[in-house]
Amino acid sequence: MGAVVTVTNPNVAGLAKVLEAGSSMEFGREVGGVGRISDDPVVSRRHGVIAATDDGFEVTSTGSLVGFVVADRTTPSRLYVPCGVGPVQVPFADASVIVELD
Repeated sequence: MGAVVTVTNPNVAGLAKVLEAGSSMEFGREVGGVGRISDDPVVSRRHGVIAATDDGFEVTSTGSLVGFVVADRTTPSRLYVPCGVGPVQVPFADASVIVELD
């Protein structure tokens, strides 16, 4: 059994997305639900992907030239976060995606 990742967004109250190992979700300016992080043009339409793995999760930048910061590390492409770390806040212009491992 792999990691179970719960993704929430403070700007989308009451909504969460649960990812089991092998599943993923997009986040960005034109993504609906929990993945909609901002209307700010500094956030790409499809800014990135959060993917649950067998032993943690990966955050991958897909539409950003600048990347993003996770756990005090700037990642222009992909950052792996193992089980036991978190919750991890992925901050953006006016929202955050908060990732918790169960």
